Amino acid sequence: MDPSARAFYASRFEIAFLRTKGEAFQDFFSTIMEMAYPADFQRVRPWGRLGDRKNDGYLQSERKLFQVYAPKGLASAETVRKIDEDFTGALPYWKEHFSTWVFVHNAEDGLGPEVLKKLLDLGVAHPQLKVLRWGFEELRAQAFRLSESSLARLFGPAPTVRSMDALGIADLRPILEHIPRLPAPADADLRPVPADKLERNLLSEHAADLLKLGMRRASLVSRYFDARPDPTERDAIAQALRDKYEALRRTGLSPDSVFAALQDFVNSVRVPTPEQQAAVFAVLAYFFEECDIFERAPQKEAP
Repeated sequence: MDPSARAFYASRFEIAFLRTKGEAFQDFFSTIMEMAYPADFQRVRPWGRLGDRKNDGYLQSERKLFQVYAPKGLASAETVRKIDEDFTGALPYWKEHFSTWVFVHNAEDGLGPEVLKKLLDLGVAHPQLKVLRWGFEELRAQAFRLSESSLARLFGPAPTVRSMDALGIADLRPILEHIPRLPAPADADLRPVPADKLERNLLSEHAADLLKLGMRRASLVSRYFDARPDPTERDAIAQALRDKYEALRRTGLSPDSVFAALQDFVNSVRVPTPEQQAAVFAVLAYFFEECDIFERAPQKEAP
């Protein structure tokens, strides 16, 4: 797989893992498992008053029964109660069919001690069963079992070095025309770009790699603006991106989540081609390099 494509899929997986909650996360998990284990993994949906019998998915070849829990906030006491309810509820109906019970969660910082102890206690109380927990690393491993074509179905086609190097002015036009224009402020910060801007913004390695990919063709974006009849167009687009960035940052999103949301803001099509994805990253890299989006060091006052 092209390293840029791998960075794109790693970034998209991380954002989806952290952003989706509740049923949306359960669907995300089930889709990955269905792709990774076709005709083996079975998603289970609630069926009338019977519900799902405390089974959110079943991997027949490995006799694994999954319970997925991804609320907006993983409160300790409620999570312990949920684990106990789901595990004890699954035993009477499914005990002949599973030997491993897996608690799947999307807690960004891992599980708290009370939750972990509850899972360990269940394993001790039921030595005939394995009790496992799956979080970010376990589900990412399943996602990267998939072929590149399956990853493209899941996350969209990825930009590659080849698609970036083949980028032309015509590829940029629909992206740049899609971004709204806003009046630029009179006091724009015109200091040179700091060399350590990527590090200062705490972007993950995957997000940084995608910006570096876009920087290969950032000069093409500059040429696009140089050829435009309206000299204020660049500043008007830059202001729209600044305003969007500031609005996203105020929501408390992580730097990578902000970066992903900016991609969606810039993107002009629902399912972009690799070339259109490349154009998106070239545009974002250009405005990143120009210090129009993301953070720079505070300006020091003159002595």
